[in-house]
Amino acid sequence: MYEEFDKILHKMNLMPPNYSGRPEAPALGRSAAVDELLRAFPSCKPLNSERSVLDLPIEIEQGRRTTLRITLSPLYPQERPALIVLIPLQNPAVDSSGRVHCRSLDEWNHMVPGKASLPTAVQDALSILMHGNQLGYPSAAHAMAPSSGRSDTTALHQGSFLIPPSPSNPQSKRLQINPPMTQIDLEALSTKELEILLTDEDALYELKVKWLKRTQAAQALEEMQRQNVSLAQENLSMQGDIEEARNHVAIVRSSEYAAVKGRFDDLYQRHQSVLAKLSPEVVITQIQQKVDQLDSVSAATEDAFLTAKLPIEEFVNQYVQQRVDYHRLETMRQAVAPPG
Repeated sequence: MYEEFDKILHKMNLMPPNYSGRPEAPALGRSAAVDELLRAFPSCKPLNSERSVLDLPIEIEQGRRTTLRITLSPLYPQERPALIVLIPLQNPAVDSSGRVHCRSLDEWNHMVPGKASLPTAVQDALSILMHGNQLGYPSAAHAMAPSSGRSDTTALHQGSFLIPPSPSNPQSKRLQINPPMTQIDLEALSTKELEILLTDEDALYELKVKWLKRTQAAQALEEMQRQNVSLAQENLSMQGDIEEARNHVAIVRSSEYAAVKGRFDDLYQRHQSVLAKLSPEVVITQIQQKVDQLDSVSAATEDAFLTAKLPIEEFVNQYVQQRVDYHRLETMRQAVAPPG
């Protein structure tokens, strides 16, 4: 159907040059736009339940950190969002109130497709904050173009995106989106409270202490202190059990200890007497004495045979048995004797 209308409009010279012949998609509502922004910038955090105010922590040149506050009015998307830098910056695109001016906001039009994209406006503002060149700054579509086979939309989901080159900075940069940090919310304080902080050092010190207590290090220290207190309480609760065990030991020592000690001493004496008879030194000495005795007996048998006092048959039987016994005991003595 659209093709037929296109032909008629062309014949009547009423069709705009860039008309696609299809109805234009309206700009996203505030809720859908915020969802799209949070998908593109995961570190962006809403500050209220309506999600009309959001903070995006960023890191720019030389490790400097700041926060870009995104405010959406009830008339969004008819009314363009406000992008404000909370920490002042020396940048030609940032006015004295901290408001960021960029091409996407200047050309904001919710009736024109692509002219009312919240993520594109935020990316445009972040790009300007990086190199501060508003004149001749590449379009947001160019900034979102894929690079090296990887789209910057993917990079946005990972917490960073590619900044296109500018005349003053020919090299492209990658702007790092830091996770949100615990900060002192000075905007929630009244003018009177701020004046007190400027004049009263004690009040300023107390505010710093409160802020430090909300940091991760302070919370970790507090958790460790709670664990130490819990362990100390458990140890104190065991004090009664320890005292009861000590009382049992005292009772045993006073009633059964003497009898058990006497029995132990008696068994120890018997053990020592057995060792005195069967210790290795005693056994070796006894074997040595028996070996010497058998050697003397076999020598006497040999002398009796040589003096014709012992027949040869009887000599052979006695002498062989005596030498066998001698060598058996001598082998045993050598086996149990200490080396050297």
